[in-house]
Amino acid sequence: TIDDLVTIPCRWTRPDSGDVIYETQCTYPKLTLQAMYLENKGGSTGDAWVTKIGYNGSRLWSRQIGSVDGGNDTLVGMGVDQETSFIAIGGTTDGNFLSGAPIFEATGRPEPMSGGT
Repeated sequence: TIDDLVTIPCRWTRPDSGDVIYETQCTYPKLTLQAMYLENKGGSTGDAWVTKIGYNGSRLWSRQIGSVDGGNDTLVGMGVDQETSFIAIGGTTDGNFLSGAPIFEATGRPEPMSGGT
């Protein structure tokens, strides 16, 4: 049925047409989101995650962000560059995202890293 479809504007440039931009409407089936089963990493109290959803509602990819040493991780901001699809995320952790990070002898935890929270 029509309720099972989504229509969006589509634009493209043919390789042999120079800078001519072609436009039309594209229709795709709507897909239901699938459940994500993410395991908390390192025994921490929380991990963050980012998911990219396609035009038709399908999940393109998911990325779990968790520190390896049991830190509490919080995603507090995200930005997307519309031209390059570059995704930047920011947040906090009281752990360390680098599995090979050196351990600080006085505390038994990873050493503070520059560019942290």
